[in-house]
Amino acid sequence: MKIFRKLASALMVLPVLAALTACESEAEYTAAEQLTNAQVFFANDLPATQNIAIDGTSFDVPIQRANTNGELTVQVKAEQDEANIFTIPESVTFADGEGVANLTITYPAGSQEYDVFHNVTLSLADEKYTTPYGDATYAFQAGPVAPWEDMGYAIYREDMVSHWFDVKNLEYQVPMQKNSITPGLYRLVNPYGRYYPYNAPEDYDASAMTYWVIHAEDPDYVWLEEHNSTMDWNYGAFSFSTHVAMWVAAGNDIEDIKASRPEKFGKLENGIITFPNAQCLIISMANYNDGGWYFANDNGLFAIALPGYELVSYDYSATASFVGTLKDVDDNYQAVVDFTLGEDVAAAKYVMTPKDQSEASVAAAIVAGEIEAAEITGNERVYLPLSEEGSYRVTIVTFDAEGEAQESASTAFEFEAGASSWESLGMGLYTEDFLTSFYKVEPQTYEVEILASTKTPGVYRLKNPYGAAYPYNEEGDWDASMDYFIEINAENPDFVYIPQQESGLDWGNGMMSIVSMGARYVAAYPDYPVTMFADYAPFGTLADGVITFPQYVGEDEEEVPALLVSLADYDGGSLYPANSNGAFKVVLPAAASPSAKKAARFASRLRGKGGFTAPRQAKKATHMRFKKMNKLNEKAVSLKF
Repeated sequence: MKIFRKLASALMVLPVLAALTACESEAEYTAAEQLTNAQVFFANDLPATQNIAIDGTSFDVPIQRANTNGELTVQVKAEQDEANIFTIPESVTFADGEGVANLTITYPAGSQEYDVFHNVTLSLADEKYTTPYGDATYAFQAGPVAPWEDMGYAIYREDMVSHWFDVKNLEYQVPMQKNSITPGLYRLVNPYGRYYPYNAPEDYDASAMTYWVIHAEDPDYVWLEEHNSTMDWNYGAFSFSTHVAMWVAAGNDIEDIKASRPEKFGKLENGIITFPNAQCLIISMANYNDGGWYFANDNGLFAIALPGYELVSYDYSATASFVGTLKDVDDNYQAVVDFTLGEDVAAAKYVMTPKDQSEASVAAAIVAGEIEAAEITGNERVYLPLSEEGSYRVTIVTFDAEGEAQESASTAFEFEAGASSWESLGMGLYTEDFLTSFYKVEPQTYEVEILASTKTPGVYRLKNPYGAAYPYNEEGDWDASMDYFIEINAENPDFVYIPQQESGLDWGNGMMSIVSMGARYVAAYPDYPVTMFADYAPFGTLADGVITFPQYVGEDEEEVPALLVSLADYDGGSLYPANSNGAFKVVLPAAASPSAKKAARFASRLRGKGGFTAPRQAKKATHMRFKKMNKLNEKAVSLKF
């Protein structure tokens, strides 16, 4: 019935249209002008690229005419790029009765290179011979197209974007071609287009063909040319390259590079191309930090399996889990740690250090042999003697059968012998301005438990401030296996500082660590009083139960930030200025007014009911495709110490 009504409505329109047509006056028709000239033109189906012979000396461009009566010579204007490599006649002659004449363009023998093209524009010089119904200009590129043959699909294990955004190293199929002239010369077809699993259709130009050229002519010295993809995640197109490609582009001879920097090359063995994780591969985004290049392949997992070969995945992982502390009959304490090793780990070395020594720095020291470490060869529970109270970290590094270091892991814990040296003061208020400065979101104030040292007056701790209480967190964003404390030293209320420490929070870019600039001076010069650093670093203050730090504005290049933040896997763990909103504040429980606490609790209840939307800006997605990182603070200055 519904279909019938639609058809009936449509039929009712037809008489109306007919009536309207009948009322119109008869339209006048003007015939197109009859052309009597030669009507010379370039066919509109001429190719945009003229594929010329690399060992040839000429090629023809056809020019056509509609009126074929008599012999006709037509003047031709030509423009070409600065190479000016072609010799182009100034005219072309049609024989009587012929509709096509070839313009023969010549070039010197041996002057061409594969896939090097030159721009040419041809124009018919005399308008009296042209036609409005055809093209009077033909622009094209000319050059020999390298002969490439399809090989099938390679298997590509990605460690460029995955390294930068700290996500899983995906393996996916990419079309691969080989050069039939140069053995060992390959290229991947659109490796960062529709084949890349993390891409959505709007992330790349589906109409473009891009190639990543692989030089494996010498399988012991493999290098990749610069690949400018069309993939754009709102920071400009991604580009991928190698240091070798940069040096070659700068005019260096490839044989000289092999001799001087052999460690910068990859290898092709048994159909698999790999690169060492020794800063060989680099990546950039056109609009991020002026398109600067960053190291990639930090995991050392980048690999390409030629068609017909398979990638072999190795498990060199390790986990370290703090179980607890034991006290023996002699009143000696031990830390109990469980290690779990991947199935391909041949051996692992571990060591316990103070917690403020990062996993990366300790792992590097283990690999370099700069620190004495114990060794295990399988899953094991170990017992580590504890002689002093404090914060500790246990770091482990795995090795393959050849003794090459692979991966690292760590676990951190607090050790207090006997009665606790901390007492709870109750719930205070914390206004966070570390991550909010880094990710450019609104600072939030929320309740946290605050403890005071019973041994050192003026030293405080915030208990798990970046755990469940942190407004922007979602389940799984923090390490729930242990308590994390943010310690603040306010022994001198005019020189408050925050020692470097981990927060327990990880949004997919590595665990966040925080520190104050003053604390870095205190740590570097422990024998000096804190007042000695007044002219070198801004400190915080404690007044009326409230701890604050100076705001970092960043307008002056010489301005020193009071607070610093880093993410372990972002930019090599570099420190960035924090407190750019000037919002950082800790209100001790005794100074926190009931109304302020009520407001913080009210905001918490709103979050629980969906009345608060956290503007999350950079964390690993749990779906097929991870969220792209929003614009980071481009004005942030990475501090070097």
